Amino acid sequence: MATILALLLIVLIAVAAFGFMTISYEIEKRTIDKQQCGE
Repeated sequence: MATILALLLIVLIAVAAFGFMTISYEIEKRTIDKQQCGE
């Protein structure tokens, strides 16, 4: 039972990290686009 919970926790952390990376990448892309438009 503990191994299943540990695996679930690892999967959750991996998904959260992936989602965070995707969101920060999107924000970075948008700020770069805004800077290019500003010039």
